[in-house]
Amino acid sequence: MGPVIAILSHEDHHDEHLRRAGGRTAPHVEIKVVNEEDRELPRGSVGRVPFSAYRTRPGGNECMQ
Repeated sequence: MGPVIAILSHEDHHDEHLRRAGGRTAPHVEIKVVNEEDRELPRGSVGRVPFSAYRTRPGGNECMQ
């Protein structure tokens, strides 16, 4: 299982905006939306969501990008 970057709770299913956005940002995660040139876009824009996160696994932490 990969890292979790967004969460959609049972209550959030009633909010169309959250459903379309993919949920709320998970704890300890920072999300930004970027364009094709990797420039950050304003909140509410459509674009890519690059991310990196640490996950704990046997033997230590591993950075995923």
